[in-house]
Amino acid sequence: GQYRAGDIRHCFADISVAKKLLGYKPRYAFQEGVLELAQWLRSQQAEDRGAEMMQELKRFGLSA
Repeated sequence: GQYRAGDIRHCFADISVAKKLLGYKPRYAFQEGVLELAQWLRSQQAEDRGAEMMQELKRFGLSA
């Protein structure tokens, strides 16, 4: 239920302006990128540092 002060609570990606103004074209289709991300994630080891993170946020006055 807690979050950092200034956090964006909801975000939706939309590249239509970059396509229109800059001619941006993604190199990978969404499905390809998600597959590559999933493969990379399988090789990673997670470390739970949530309690340490909350202490840091409180120490700097950044938790709500």
